[in-house]
Amino acid sequence: MPKSIEKSLSRLAAVKGFNDSVLFQVLESFADPARNLKHSIFLKHDMAKDRFTKKEILEKLEKISQCADILEIREYSNGEKKIHNANFCKNPIVCAVCASRVSNRRKAIFNPLIKKAAQKYKYAYFVTFTIPDGSDLSERIDFLAESKKRFRKYGQSRGLKKSAGEYGKITAGISNREIKKGCGSGLYHVHDHDVYFSDDPIDYSIYNQDQLSTLKKKHGENIPDDELNKIVKNLVKYFNSAENKIVDVPVSSLSIQWYRATRGQAVNIDIKPLRYIPKINGKYYSNYSESVAAQCSEILKYNSKIDTGKGINDLTPFEYIEIIQHRGTRRLFNTYGQFRKRLGDMYLSDSERERLEYVEDLEKCTYRIIGMNYNGSGYNERGEYNKALFNDSDKPSRARRLFLGYQASIINEYRKDKNGALKYQEYIPHDDTDCKKRLEIYLDDLRSCFKLQIKELWKSFNALLYEPLIPALVPPF
Repeated sequence: MPKSIEKSLSRLAAVKGFNDSVLFQVLESFADPARNLKHSIFLKHDMAKDRFTKKEILEKLEKISQCADILEIREYSNGEKKIHNANFCKNPIVCAVCASRVSNRRKAIFNPLIKKAAQKYKYAYFVTFTIPDGSDLSERIDFLAESKKRFRKYGQSRGLKKSAGEYGKITAGISNREIKKGCGSGLYHVHDHDVYFSDDPIDYSIYNQDQLSTLKKKHGENIPDDELNKIVKNLVKYFNSAENKIVDVPVSSLSIQWYRATRGQAVNIDIKPLRYIPKINGKYYSNYSESVAAQCSEILKYNSKIDTGKGINDLTPFEYIEIIQHRGTRRLFNTYGQFRKRLGDMYLSDSERERLEYVEDLEKCTYRIIGMNYNGSGYNERGEYNKALFNDSDKPSRARRLFLGYQASIINEYRKDKNGALKYQEYIPHDDTDCKKRLEIYLDDLRSCFKLQIKELWKSFNALLYEPLIPALVPPF
């Protein structure tokens, strides 16, 4: 087997092995194949607050445990073998396999855009937005999202002009939300890593720069505090939890806008301009745009980090159950300005598009399909096939696209019904376990009906595959 595919399989097996080790502690809490609960992991489960039922969580855990168990390898006419598809669980928020896949895809799509932006715009900044740690993950995610929205509004377009906020200078940007444990607090630390490009410099200085230069000439680097306090641009009142009192904090124009956006909960923004660094993580970069793209790798990585036994701020395997529950359907990765206007993969060259991992579009080439199974430490070949192993391996036919449209309408109706039922959660008394149980049973029944509809839909599709007039099909429901 070619070394390139061996390396890909070895890397994937290593990530899957890590995934299995994380899941072991979770899955051992189930006594038998029927997945009966016996562990306290679900003691916090409260149907008056949670989005998913216990049954849904179990289904997700089972899919994560089986992620990438089966691979579809394609060997092309030039002898090259590539991973084309797999039975991915599509839970990148906690699954190491899917997180790696999403990160690779983001890099393939956005690295070329970041390089072009670095060449086009005069300024580039790496920005970290933080808020206080908290025990309620859902509330912290919502609060950060709402604060970022208010912060962006300080620089929003108003008619032909933009308001005076620093965000108004941003021409293109990428944001990625990360969930970790706070240092010392042990609570959820939710924060955003952003990269911004601009033709105008962002004002993140705390002191008047002209006066600061004068003081440096007079005192050197050891400027007295009372002298510094005289040239502060802005002062805000902020509660210092360590000292348990309200103190005056000197802030920049950027920080004071973040302070207002968070309603006084946060005051500092970590911002640094991106400059040319020739060597990053042991690799040399020949020019500024390549160096900036390498420095932006933090933006394109995973959204949470599961405990590896080395990081004190990593999330434990049991906490990622709560991440599945309370992350909900929120977007954690966002683009702004010129990056947001990107349409599909129009900015990618053919070679860049081809390297999107697990998404090979080489339909003009001839190939043979090889299946592989995960054996616990690596992959074994399971045989050769005359058709794709998975329905989404190739571009759908006209008939399949028709049925995918029907499926989308079923999914939309199910989500609408489910969200409607979840709205009643706030009216359920905390101690009304009977009402919570009825809600959980209703949601499980609703999901069962939804899955049955999907099953019947594709049963109809398979039955009609042999009909001669497929384009004139009538919806089966």
